[in-house]
Amino acid sequence: MNKDIKDFTNIISFTSSFMKMFDFEKNKLPYHINILDLLWANENAHSRIFGELLKQNNKNSFDILESFFQYLTLTNQNFNFLPNQPRITSEIDRIDLRILDKNYALIIENKIHDAVDQTGQIARYINKVKKKGYKENQIYVLYLTRDGSKVLQEQSWEIDGVNYQESFSNRYIHISFRDNILQWLKDYVLPNCRIKDVYLKSTVEQYIDYLDGMFNSRNINKEMNKELENHIVKVLELNLTPENNYLTINKKIEELNKVKDQLENIKQLTEKACWHKWAENLNEDFKGYNIIADCDAIDFPKVGVSFEYNGNSFSVLLEKETNIYYGLKKDGANNETVKNIESFLEPIIVDFNKSDDLWYCWEYTKFEDGYNDLKSLIEITIAKLNK
Repeated sequence: MNKDIKDFTNIISFTSSFMKMFDFEKNKLPYHINILDLLWANENAHSRIFGELLKQNNKNSFDILESFFQYLTLTNQNFNFLPNQPRITSEIDRIDLRILDKNYALIIENKIHDAVDQTGQIARYINKVKKKGYKENQIYVLYLTRDGSKVLQEQSWEIDGVNYQESFSNRYIHISFRDNILQWLKDYVLPNCRIKDVYLKSTVEQYIDYLDGMFNSRNINKEMNKELENHIVKVLELNLTPENNYLTINKKIEELNKVKDQLENIKQLTEKACWHKWAENLNEDFKGYNIIADCDAIDFPKVGVSFEYNGNSFSVLLEKETNIYYGLKKDGANNETVKNIESFLEPIIVDFNKSDDLWYCWEYTKFEDGYNDLKSLIEITIAKLNK
């Protein structure tokens, strides 16, 4: 324990000095602007951008999508698809990116910011695609991570006693933005953008530049990276043989991972505290209403309020799968009841996502905004019911 505490203290000192140097060197960089840097693209934004690029077509020829499939065959020959009439969607049925075509369906799970794998997550997505009429052997899975270091957890393959991991062993690929997507965009997509496709070319250039910035590989960062490397060499005293230097670097990476794991544990405890605090807030803000508080659920923690309309119930919920979202949820009603409630709620749900079997509408939010978004939607719903 004492050794771990000492390692933790050393890492805090190391990262503090590194970030101080990083901020100093960053402020010396020439002026550089990228719209995605300003907006801070999360997983959902990356999925939308990537999806829009793949949708590009010229007289029903999906050049970028075809190029992407050809690139995937370098890793797995089974991904040798030919685009026919692809339907490319993002965030439908909570699937980051989905490509449905005549004879195949591709599920793309985007983990560019290392979001945690939920129990049964990939298995759920497979089942949702099967409900669209695809056979299991027509469905493929692409796991897309930041730098390739994150591995898909085994529990994500299993749901209701069915485990898909083995049956998908030949229809599964794990690639990364850093080593694959970025190089594909540079080597295959950008050089083949037509001159007249001004906005497509501009989007690709901005996205490449954004990813270069994410991985510190912009040309303007070369001098900064050199100074940061010199700083690390000095702090870690990397002046011995390459073998000993390698050992020192590897040890520091292990220490960093220990600290990261500990921070993740604290993050989970803090997240659980958020759900309990939100449940308390609901009981205070909406006294007399039917409060829903499933704060300790492993996969789908949720808080909210249950309402009735013409004797049928629906819920206004804040819930989390991989990301946190809020909206109006169906409560096991039949189709006729769903239509009636949906018609009643239409003025509220018009600006939300509506393509989901379990929800009338939903929208992603952030932990810092979650309760306020939920509270606002509950108040709007109460006002609608009272009116």
